[in-house]
Amino acid sequence: MIFKDGLPHLTREEWSILAYVGRSPRRVSIKDISRDVGIDVNEAIGGVIRLKEIGMLRRDTAPSNHPDATFYINPEIRRIVDSILNHIFSQYNGSIGLSV
Repeated sequence: MIFKDGLPHLTREEWSILAYVGRSPRRVSIKDISRDVGIDVNEAIGGVIRLKEIGMLRRDTAPSNHPDATFYINPEIRRIVDSILNHIFSQYNGSIGLSV
């Protein structure tokens, strides 16, 4: 997976979802993402589907558009995702306005 300038172009909500899922020690549901990130369920569904399509998330249970569907960071790129998130948070002293 290669992204222009080294980082994928993601919306603020998608970065928030990625950060939330990345910090979770286990898979998380769309309902959890919606509640804890503070976005509408439909926004959470759209975000996780996009992150899944570009290979950053994997789905564990239920169809991707179901509120009980659970997701986790793609283990094949876990270190890359962690590195991206650590880089972003370190540049902004842990706060970039993400809802996580």
